[in-house]
Amino acid sequence: MAFYDTVKLELGRHPQEAAWKKNRTARAAQVTETLRYRFQLGPGFTAQLRQYVDELFRFRARAVHPDGQWVVPNYRPELDSAVHPHLVTFSAPHAVQARALTLQVLTQLIARAKQLARPDADTGWIKQGSDELDRLNRLYRIPGDDQPAYPTAPL
Repeated sequence: MAFYDTVKLELGRHPQEAAWKKNRTARAAQVTETLRYRFQLGPGFTAQLRQYVDELFRFRARAVHPDGQWVVPNYRPELDSAVHPHLVTFSAPHAVQARALTLQVLTQLIARAKQLARPDADTGWIKQGSDELDRLNRLYRIPGDDQPAYPTAPL
């Protein structure tokens, strides 16, 4: 709920919000559609964004509502042991990948906001967001990782 509320607060409500409530539209779809609508995103980037947001919500659900059933452990060679799949899913390599994907998606959205900004608009939030993303990209850069973490379709 907080993710969508933040998107809605920062970018404005989507015209279909009442219908979403009535139809119980998935929150991930609401977030994606609001970003698509507000940033005037094309279908290629929107499809990738939807995939990313869906995955983000699935990870959140697994973390917040773990399944209590017994599962077959996954072997981890670095530990020479089998561990619960959550310890694989929420491991450092996956966290690094999630960070890279998130920063890339946000970088593309900020770039789109720059494209759409009117000359007379207050764009301080765009500059601040861009500066913060630059800082985070430098701070969390992985040496030798020059490839985009996420496919880059035209916005």
